Amino acid sequence: MEGKQDVAVEGKRDMLLEVLADLYTIKAANKEENKVLERVLKLLSVNCASQFAGDLDGRNEF
Repeated sequence: MEGKQDVAVEGKRDMLLEVLADLYTIKAANKEENKVLERVLKLLSVNCASQFAGDLDGRNEF
């Protein structure tokens, strides 16, 4: 009986380790996606700021 419990515990441990590995993989992917999104937001904010500045001094027409 104890042998079956050991196998069950090992199986659960292996499953938890796989889930943990998946979570770390997701975290790493999200970190990369966040870097890309931060660059896009930075570019958009710079472009919006320059567009707004052009609107204020009359260079850009609506």
